[in-house]
Amino acid sequence: MVFITEKCSTKVGCYFGFRTFFRIFATRKTTKPKGNRMDDYGCDVLVPERGHRICGLVIDALRSQGLRCEDMDASDVFWDEFGYIRLLKRRISECRPRMIMPVFRSEFIARHREELPRDIIYPFDSAEKIHRLDDKVSASALCTKLGIPQPRMYADDEVGEIKQFPVVFKRSSGLNGTGIYMPRTEEALRKLIASSGNKGHLVMDFVEGYDCCVDAVRWGNFFHAEAYRVLLQKKRGLSVIRRTVMASALVEWVRRILDEVDYQGVCGADFRVERETGKAYFLECNPRFSGGLRSQIGAGFNQPFILYQLASGMKPTEVHFHRGRFSCEWDDLRKLLLRR
Repeated sequence: MVFITEKCSTKVGCYFGFRTFFRIFATRKTTKPKGNRMDDYGCDVLVPERGHRICGLVIDALRSQGLRCEDMDASDVFWDEFGYIRLLKRRISECRPRMIMPVFRSEFIARHREELPRDIIYPFDSAEKIHRLDDKVSASALCTKLGIPQPRMYADDEVGEIKQFPVVFKRSSGLNGTGIYMPRTEEALRKLIASSGNKGHLVMDFVEGYDCCVDAVRWGNFFHAEAYRVLLQKKRGLSVIRRTVMASALVEWVRRILDEVDYQGVCGADFRVERETGKAYFLECNPRFSGGLRSQIGAGFNQPFILYQLASGMKPTEVHFHRGRFSCEWDDLRKLLLRR
């Protein structure tokens, strides 16, 4: 049985604001690795997406440490792998980055890494390892192998045995909550199964409770992860209000998952905590920066900068994480309130 605990911070917010302000300027000159001719690069990091709030958070987190960042408007080619790579090549020639740090399309870049300049740092793993974690069916099989609890699963020929609806139907792939449905009848579920074809899907019990998410950075021998509880979410599971918490057992499960794959990079994992028992169940992995990045950065876990340091061969900044911190996506909250 896994219990999630919360520890409130007693520090005054403005104190941490001033401390962070002075720390940025005190460490600005030490963020770039020695021995590299930075003048040979047009920028330190290219984030090859734009428009999504996570992209802005990554860039702000890096710039707060004195790094020069550029982005790329990939909205027209977001679902077009070859178009995305063509645009990326053009953007590389324009801004000459030292590192490319994608938010969403690391698998695209990983599959075409041999076509891209070799002197650029790519802080993510192979396309095969990314897919093994990102694919819902593959990740579920991995957790079954490791003995990590999951909601009860149903094979297609067991649909008639389901006693309670709604259930959760997940396609094998999807971004930002796409591909996840909650059919309320057996007929609706069978239609979803038929529409899935041979692409793979999961059918599982819906667990009454709340989501708890873990975000991790693993690189070489380094591993660090922190957790937050979702207090309010939109449809498709996108979190709006969160609170950082202590969740040692979940962090250890994520460590085991990433160790099993020998994955390097950033990764988020979602769990469902049953309200009555406090028992946690694995839901899915997201081998990228998660939607709760604002919570992690605000509480002291600057994932983008730590990843930059590790991939650059630098000693990572020590993490001083503050549990009990709240964060909110105000635009999403306003939209939710206006609908009511």
